[in-house]
Amino acid sequence: MRKSNLFLILFITVSISFLSAQKKEVYVNDDLEYISKQEYDRNSGDDYLNLKFDADSVYLNVSAKRIKKGKISNSQLNALKSDLAITAYFHKEDKIVIYYYPGQDACNSSGDKEMTRINYQEYLQKLKKHQNIKQFFVYKSPEGTAAYGNINWIKDKNKLIESLFFPVHYPCNSIVIIDAYGNYYSHRGENNISQVFKILKDKKTFTNKAN
Repeated sequence: MRKSNLFLILFITVSISFLSAQKKEVYVNDDLEYISKQEYDRNSGDDYLNLKFDADSVYLNVSAKRIKKGKISNSQLNALKSDLAITAYFHKEDKIVIYYYPGQDACNSSGDKEMTRINYQEYLQKLKKHQNIKQFFVYKSPEGTAAYGNINWIKDKNKLIESLFFPVHYPCNSIVIIDAYGNYYSHRGENNISQVFKILKDKKTFTNKAN
C-alpha cells in the first residue's frame, strides 16, 4: 500500500474517533423533555431506569420512572380499542392489560427459557378466572417471542402503544394496565407477569376515575 493511502486511512480513522468522542450528551425525562445532568444523576435507585441511547450525533440519556401513572384521552382510548380489536361491550370494571415486547435485547434474550415458558403458561391459566381482564401480548419486533411459548402475539401496527406508553426501548418487557376511563398504570422495564393480579388488587393503582 502506498504511504499516501495509508496516511489517508489513518487520518480518517483518527478523525472519526475524535468526532465520536465529541458527541454531545443530552439528558431527558419520561416525556423526553430536557433535564439537567444533575437531575439525571439524582434520579437513581430501584425507582428509576437510567438509559442511554446512541442517537447519531448525540448520546441520549433518559431518566425514566419504572412506575408511571397517567390518563389518556377518550379519543386515544377509542383508538387503542380499535387497534386491539375490542368490539364487545366494555364494562366499567374491565381492564386492558398489555404486555409489551420491544424486540430482542440483552435482557430478554438471557435467562432460563423453560422457566419463562412455564411462568407465562401459568399466568394464562390464572387469567381464565378473571373475565374482566382484557389481556394482549403486543410486540414491536417479533424476534425472540417464541421463547414465551404458546402465546397469541399481535403487532403494534400503528405504533400507538409505543407512542402512548413506551417512547423509548425499556429493557426486557413492559406492562401497562388501562381502566375504562383511560387511567393507566405502567411498569416500564423488566417485570414479572404474575404481578398483574397484585397490581389490580391494589386500590391505589388507579387514583382517578371518570374525571
